[in-house]
Amino acid sequence: MTRRYENRRPKTLSRRSIHLFETRLRWIIACFVILMIISVGRAFQYQILEHRKWAEKAAVTRTKSKDLAPPRGPIFDRDDQPLAISRDAISVQANTYNLTEEDIKKNASTLARIFDLDKNELEAKFKKPTGRAWIKRDVTDAESEFVLKAGLRGVSTTLESVRSYPSKSLAANVLGCTGEGSEGLEGIEYIYNKTLLGKAGRIIGIKDLSTDRMIFPDGVHYKDRAPGGSVKLTIDSSIQHFTELALAKGWKRTGAKSAMALVMDPNSGEILAMAQHPTFDPNDALNYERPRRCNLVVTTVFEPGSTLKPFIIAGALNAGAITPDDYFDCGNGKITIGKYTVRDTHPHSILQPRMILVKSSNICAFRVADKTGPESVYKTLVNFGFGSKSNVGLGGESGGILHPYNKWGKIGLSNIAFGQGIAVNCLQMTAAFSALVNGGILIKPYIVAEVRNGDGLRVEKNGTEIINEEVIRPAVSEMVTDFLTGVVKPEGTGTAAALDEYTVAGKTGTTQKIDKIRGGYSKTDYIGSFIGAVPAEKPQVVILVVVDEPKGLMSQKYGGASAGPIFKEIAERIMAYYTVSGQAPKPEPNLLLKMAHKNTAPVVKKKRAVTTSARLSENEYWDINDANLELANALQKTLAGDSKGKSETSTLTD
Repeated sequence: MTRRYENRRPKTLSRRSIHLFETRLRWIIACFVILMIISVGRAFQYQILEHRKWAEKAAVTRTKSKDLAPPRGPIFDRDDQPLAISRDAISVQANTYNLTEEDIKKNASTLARIFDLDKNELEAKFKKPTGRAWIKRDVTDAESEFVLKAGLRGVSTTLESVRSYPSKSLAANVLGCTGEGSEGLEGIEYIYNKTLLGKAGRIIGIKDLSTDRMIFPDGVHYKDRAPGGSVKLTIDSSIQHFTELALAKGWKRTGAKSAMALVMDPNSGEILAMAQHPTFDPNDALNYERPRRCNLVVTTVFEPGSTLKPFIIAGALNAGAITPDDYFDCGNGKITIGKYTVRDTHPHSILQPRMILVKSSNICAFRVADKTGPESVYKTLVNFGFGSKSNVGLGGESGGILHPYNKWGKIGLSNIAFGQGIAVNCLQMTAAFSALVNGGILIKPYIVAEVRNGDGLRVEKNGTEIINEEVIRPAVSEMVTDFLTGVVKPEGTGTAAALDEYTVAGKTGTTQKIDKIRGGYSKTDYIGSFIGAVPAEKPQVVILVVVDEPKGLMSQKYGGASAGPIFKEIAERIMAYYTVSGQAPKPEPNLLLKMAHKNTAPVVKKKRAVTTSARLSENEYWDINDANLELANALQKTLAGDSKGKSETSTLTD
């Protein structure tokens, strides 16, 4: 058998093959080198040349920002106690787009359990086509955590700046409130909105790519955010608190529609308290109707009634038309003016100026005004600030109503004498009464002490501003103040306002309200008021209390019965507070009174004859004349240009 032997010697490559292989290898190496060069070049470009640009783009991809509501600056009382502040809070909102019915029911059911809200109301929010809706604002950390863990579709939490009022309803109608966008809606918040409103800015966090929520691994960071300015008020939180407590108690006791009170320093014009009841909680302001949020002390005008009589007497004494020893015929309770009759509730024969105020006689008040003359009476009222805005710096103030004296006639003059046919607001009355008892100096009331911008620099400062250095002579002021101390004594109409340890110079007032439907005056709706200064010898505070539509027997509707006890409680607590704080009255006269007495010749008073009167029974503490019906409506018709119409039944104040 022939064995075939194979040639096992390896074949050698041809020169051509080797050349081709080497060529390809060179190309591969060249391409690799080029790619390496490009990669290194790109890396150099990104890491060195364009590092900042690409780092910022990476940060944008990783970070998430959200616009915030503008932070508002604080509002302080006179002692720098915060009345309104802003703070960051977590709120829960819903995106209502593309939610299924199942999503809506699940979200509403879960959130209702977390926040104790109504399930049906929540479902209604999710069904609104607005796109976004607030579920609850200012939630706790625990509530926020529950929401996040629930993983509800379309529901998220957000950080925002919210307005907070630490003392809740304290001075609420002065402070006002803000809306959902941190814009001021009422009061100081509205008037100083631009000052208080800071720059909103944004909050910066890290984006959670799985949930698209913001996380803050290094804490919360803000960008482009600036604080708002601040406003400091003259309000004393303690006095405001006393006033509000007494007012709420009196409102409940009288069953009134509303009640108002104003406390002012008669020597500086500083408003120490401004209150009304019912009030509201500005922390939950949008759940109250707007009328409840308005500042009635500033916006409401009313006929002052008998509280105007001291100004009539003071004007007559100052003009020299009468003396404190003059006697005036009260006609035994009835006189005739033209075809109209003016009556006093209790008949008096003859009274002197002091007892005219103590007894609150309508007839004798008219006698004084008639002797003074309408032009002089009008000038006195204008000089005391009636008929003009006080410009205290709070919005919505009315200038009141004071018709020119040439439109009064005898009817108008008689009504003006006991406070009808003229309308005032609380600010006007308090400022005027302050001038009456502080030596005759009319001082502009003010409630904003200073304003600072966001950098803390003071941009506004207010202080005592004298409008009229001598409305009446200091001696006349002292005399009328002394007269008014008799109002709270047993023979006067304001015994319920008397204090045990301090003298009070005050005056009661009662007036019927205008019946806007039938015209003329209402037979059932009254406004009772009391205004007084404490202590009478050196007034530190002037307090005005106004009770709108007190209920009960007629004797309970008068100013002495409805407003007097409220005045007393406020005054007692203020004076106790001043004693503890070292602000109790000192024997030396105050600075403004010294200014008033300077270069003023003293007026020598004659010895007055004392008019004695029996102590009135409790049911006789009236300060209103129920019998003056025709005359009141005649005045209204005269001022309206319809004096020939049929007279309607009404009641004149006294």
